[in-house]
Amino acid sequence: MTRIGLPGANPSIALMDYGEMSCADMIAQLRTYADHLRAKVNLIDAAADGDFQIDVIRGPYVQHHVRELQKSAISARAAKGAVG
Repeated sequence: MTRIGLPGANPSIALMDYGEMSCADMIAQLRTYADHLRAKVNLIDAAADGDFQIDVIRGPYVQHHVRELQKSAISARAAKGAVG
């Protein structure tokens, strides 16, 4: 595997890929990953509090006993638009 990181960054910044990759490939992958994270941050920042779906679950992988704390306003608007 090949690992790229940014020493001293807090929180830590690191990425790994299988095989021996070139420095240029790893830097490009990390920058692409940063673009992906930036897009997620923009969506989170643009969302209203009521847009988030919030559930309580047991287990992060097999999600049993889901209990809804907050229904997303986006889901409600989408369902209303589909019906009406």
